[in-house]
Amino acid sequence: MRLPVVTDGALARLFWRTLDAIDYWVMQARLWRVDALYGPEPETEADRQRGCDREPWRLSGLHRPPG
Repeated sequence: MRLPVVTDGALARLFWRTLDAIDYWVMQARLWRVDALYGPEPETEADRQRGCDREPWRLSGLHRPPG
């Protein structure tokens, strides 16, 4: 006797959303562990360039922190 497989409906959506959330948090834990063991990636030339590109905006007063 074959059992019906539920592929649509509220219960199926809840199952897949729960599975997706668990997968997300497992991946975050794995990435955190790698960062804790090996440290963050070193800064690249592109990172330094982007930092310089933002500096004039901060000094111009166009970007104001909230509050």
